Amino acid sequence: MGVFEFVIAIVGISTIGSIIREKQKAKLRKCQECEERSQHKDQQQPEKMDVLEERVQILEKIITDKGYNLSEEIKNL
Repeated sequence: MGVFEFVIAIVGISTIGSIIREKQKAKLRKCQECEERSQHKDQQQPEKMDVLEERVQILEKIITDKGYNLSEEIKNL
């Protein structure tokens, strides 16, 4: 193997190594972004649950209160 082929082999190996390293970094960034989005959604969940529980309570009141006119109450919502 001559000097020229040796240099080409070293350049090729270095290039392939750089490509693999960049792909790994991109994967890591993608995982971190997904994790951040997941944490953000987890923080919003209790707030959404509170709102939904409140809405269910209102609907239960409408249905169980015998003095209410159901169609009128639905129109008001």
